[in-house]
Amino acid sequence: CPRCLSPAATWTPLSGRGEILSWVIFHRQYFEDSPPPYNVVAVKLAEGPIVISNLVGPEPEGIWIGRAVEIAYADDGAGNPIPKMRLAE
Repeated sequence: CPRCLSPAATWTPLSGRGEILSWVIFHRQYFEDSPPPYNVVAVKLAEGPIVISNLVGPEPEGIWIGRAVEIAYADDGAGNPIPKMRLAE
């Protein structure tokens, strides 16, 4: 807990919706499963937390900052879901 520093935690359902705070496109490969170029977005969820992910689907035209996004799950190839973001409809 950022307020009391307690290690106790509970799961809380989230909407999966938010807006892009920042973004970057990497042109160098840092991870085997991420060939360049690839994007990384910082998203502030509607409930407050900030998450780092990738934007899948069509990239925004023009300004990315402030664009509404929602969660979209991708498969890691081993059957595990990986949370990604896509532009909200």
